[in-house]
Amino acid sequence: VVSKTNDLPLIPTVTFEGDAKTSAASAVKRLLRELHIFEKSFFAHLEFEKLVMFPFFIYEKNQARDVKDALNNLIENHTELEVSDEIYSPLEHIVSDSDSYNHLKETVSGNILQYAENLEIHLNEKEEIIVGILLRLNHEQYKYYRKHIPWKYKIRY
Repeated sequence: VVSKTNDLPLIPTVTFEGDAKTSAASAVKRLLRELHIFEKSFFAHLEFEKLVMFPFFIYEKNQARDVKDALNNLIENHTELEVSDEIYSPLEHIVSDSDSYNHLKETVSGNILQYAENLEIHLNEKEEIIVGILLRLNHEQYKYYRKHIPWKYKIRY
């Protein structure tokens, strides 16, 4: 069964029910589809942050040094948020060899939970930093920021 957690609605998780090989392979195929959808959408968002939002705030002349350092750290952490082979490989192995799902289900669950924890930490850090920055913008600063968002991102952000 592929489901989304209540705490992290973006992270698909997998629960293996029953012992039918086709059921496991089918659930894992759905999970792989969900991961690819998540990854595509999430990385579009990370691209916006890396190319537009964070640089804008980093190069703001009055931005505090510790805030600039925190934003640079968030950019560096983006590479850690890639859905890695540690997640994809066992899933793909289960699809190609459904007999392996009993052996790999703990690995799959553990890797996905670790990824979800890392993502939650990153999102909490980002929320602390970005919300503070946005709340300190006056009307003119916010207008200037919005004016410099490329068209590609304007509708979404």
